[in-house]
Amino acid sequence: METTKLPPSSPSSPTTGFLVPSAEKVDGFPRRSMRRARQRRSHSSSQFRYQSSQVELTPLPLLKDAPVAELHDLFCKKLQQCCVMFDFLDCVADLKGKEIKRAALNELVESVATSRGVLIEPLYPEAIKMISVNIFRTLPPSENPEFDPEEDEPTLEASWPHLQLVYEFFLRFLESLDFQPSMAKRYVDQKFVLQLLELFDSEDPREREYLKTILHRVYGKLLGLRAYIRKQINNIFLRFIYETEHFNGVAELLEILGSIINGFALPLKSEHKQFLVRVLIPLHTARSLSIFHAQLAYCVVQFMEKDATVTEYIIRGLLKYWPKTCTQKEVMFLGEIEEILDVIEPSQFIRIQEPLFKQIAACISSPHFQVAERALYFWNNEYILSLIEENCRVILPLVFATLYRVSKEHWNQTIVSLIYNVLKTFMEMNSKLFDDLTASYKVEKQKELKRERERTELWRGLEEHQERRMQMLTDAARNQRNLQERDKMSSSTCHTVLLNTGVHMPLLGLGTDKLVSPDIVHQAVDAALAAGYRAFDSATVYQNESALGQALKKLLPKYGLTREDVFITSKLGPKDQGERAKEAALRSLAQLDLSYIDLYLIHWPGTQNRSVSDQRNSGNRAQSWATLEELHAQGTLKAIGVSNYTPAHMRELMQSCKVPPALLQVEFHPQLCQDELRSVCKEYGVCFQAYSSLGRGELLHGPVVLEVAKNCGRSPAQVLLRWAVQQGVPVLPKSSNPDRIRENAEIFDFSISDSDMDRLSALECSHRYCWDPSQVV
Repeated sequence: METTKLPPSSPSSPTTGFLVPSAEKVDGFPRRSMRRARQRRSHSSSQFRYQSSQVELTPLPLLKDAPVAELHDLFCKKLQQCCVMFDFLDCVADLKGKEIKRAALNELVESVATSRGVLIEPLYPEAIKMISVNIFRTLPPSENPEFDPEEDEPTLEASWPHLQLVYEFFLRFLESLDFQPSMAKRYVDQKFVLQLLELFDSEDPREREYLKTILHRVYGKLLGLRAYIRKQINNIFLRFIYETEHFNGVAELLEILGSIINGFALPLKSEHKQFLVRVLIPLHTARSLSIFHAQLAYCVVQFMEKDATVTEYIIRGLLKYWPKTCTQKEVMFLGEIEEILDVIEPSQFIRIQEPLFKQIAACISSPHFQVAERALYFWNNEYILSLIEENCRVILPLVFATLYRVSKEHWNQTIVSLIYNVLKTFMEMNSKLFDDLTASYKVEKQKELKRERERTELWRGLEEHQERRMQMLTDAARNQRNLQERDKMSSSTCHTVLLNTGVHMPLLGLGTDKLVSPDIVHQAVDAALAAGYRAFDSATVYQNESALGQALKKLLPKYGLTREDVFITSKLGPKDQGERAKEAALRSLAQLDLSYIDLYLIHWPGTQNRSVSDQRNSGNRAQSWATLEELHAQGTLKAIGVSNYTPAHMRELMQSCKVPPALLQVEFHPQLCQDELRSVCKEYGVCFQAYSSLGRGELLHGPVVLEVAKNCGRSPAQVLLRWAVQQGVPVLPKSSNPDRIRENAEIFDFSISDSDMDRLSALECSHRYCWDPSQVV
């Protein structure tokens, strides 16, 4: 026979009292217009059920003042009165009716909790009807599909001032000494329980807390519903795992299950074991595991304490679903494994020690220090340490190589110290085995180094052979490529600007700022090449040079292109100004995996961690430029230039440089026309290039831009880009969306009228959306 009890941490009731402040004194129903970001939001899931316009409530006599003969009839009338629903989205509507219902509910709660003989058989259907009318409703869809319980405030139920009292009444009803399960089971049936379980998806944590306690009371008092409740919870979890991956009440249902499992009779039924293997273990795959992991681990450990034979199913199941990329989940899994090992039987430990410690060894070698640290903490647990000592001859060979290697290579000194302690412990357990494994590891290491040298020599020979072969084909391939180039280039890449180095640079390039993930960079480059882009703009501070280089290496052959068909720009970061400029430029070259960079710019006239008024900024700029000139002379940088320079910076550079800059890249759009700077560039023969042509998206919604876009039959983004290129200014729109990348390339098959060009230029107001270099000395 099953018995149930709540876990020690579970409260017996969500509340300590049952009186709620008057609705006239506390405004519990704030208007939606008054909400602010990250404040608790309210909704009403019963907004289409209220009946206050049809029924006007009038106060009834108090229960405590009613004659005994009329008490039950008055109690029934108050239950019926509480079936009237109100619209809580309107905080000033039906205040009198809301207050009457609130007072009636408070009376009912107090009466059930403190009086004997109130619950007679005729009141059961009326009580259950009142509860059903108030709590059962269709829950609204989430207002925030990407809701994160750890970061965002939950959406609260607007009708909670009444709903809380209904739940409190239900709880006191179930806990009353007068409660008769034989009477209640006629009304609290399977349909009622199913509707009750559906409410666990409420976003309001207060409601879920009440539901948790109430469902546990139902499970404990109505024995005939136990199997049905377990079955429906099973169905909710299966739907959560394999279909929706969304259900707000998983943690609460697991907490109930923890107490149910504690009461399972032995031996465990097949039904219970299947629930463990098919439901509880797969629950570990949920992306939202952190929300309910503590309750889930408690349930798993309860199963083990009930029946040790399920240990192997649990461990192998966890190893099957072990996280591959999420370190947060990996730390949680390790914590759960330790809880399991705390109660494992030695005979069961022997059955799972080999696969388990292979996984622990993999965790120890993780570059994420929290994962490695959590795995090494197993050796601080006395019981686990005793199990390891008893099985040292099996476990030590599994983890020794990992421990030895990581102790020499791990970047975190805390991990290294913990590993030394573990190795010392193993040495004290079995010194002979430890010495044998040390000698064996060193021999294997030498063999591995020898194989590595042989592999390196083999690859070197293959590379030399390939270089000789490629050299024979280079001239013919270059001639053929030049003949096919015009056919391969799309209309957007036929438009170029001539730099002062004699090189033609495309007027349109893809900006890559904020594109960091290798997958996103690959997708963007793929879409850009398909749309005809042949110029790509990167920088050290973008942290995507490596991803861009790898993407181009993989994708150029797909479109029949080679390195010479694309124009690559990168930039020297502010932190590398001065003496570190050469190292930084060569690092960019290596990250991009290129033999040369088409254009390399000084990204910012200042130096990181140095005031804009620091006089040393000028010296750093000069030193950096001299380094770029040196690399330009060597052919490593085909062209050099600057970014975010002011007219004063440009004149300063032109007075001291040996090689004039080929290009200046600055913020440029209709609200920042940079007339003086363009005149300086024209004076010195420097190409003027624009970034942030869309004003970080703000300009797309301006009325003038929208009207010109309508006149041209194009999008606002296309109009803003065309405004620049129609003046001969190259542009670098950035996007990771393939459709927008393609749309941004379609700017060479239309033109803007002179009057509309003037209207756009008239938007000039010297407004910047990006860096302001004017203060840098």
